[in-house]
Amino acid sequence: MSEPAPSWVLIVDDDEDIRDSICSLLQLRGFTVETAADGMAGLERMRQGAPPALVILDFMMPRMNGEEFRAAQLRDPELAAIPVVLLTGAGDATGATRLQVERIAKPIDLQLLFDTVARFCA
Repeated sequence: MSEPAPSWVLIVDDDEDIRDSICSLLQLRGFTVETAADGMAGLERMRQGAPPALVILDFMMPRMNGEEFRAAQLRDPELAAIPVVLLTGAGDATGATRLQVERIAKPIDLQLLFDTVARFCA
């Protein structure tokens, strides 16, 4: 009998510094993390191998923004059930509500980030 694939987190953000910082912080906490620079690259990665346990998604990105990513994700039966947490500016809660996802405001509360990821990657 084969072992289940390890759960992992996909960070989709066009800001390399934010993407790398979140990735490093989560890896230091023992999580397996991969990254993508925009929504298109994120969807491509999600379709390769085992899907992530969670997607941490920036809202404003070139090529394919968070809203377009989420719409494409929900249209794909293989990806639709994967939970998404949206990273947005502190004053913008409407994007998360519209996309029906959880939200973590920027600047990021690190404990909230760690607790949120732990819920999905137990």
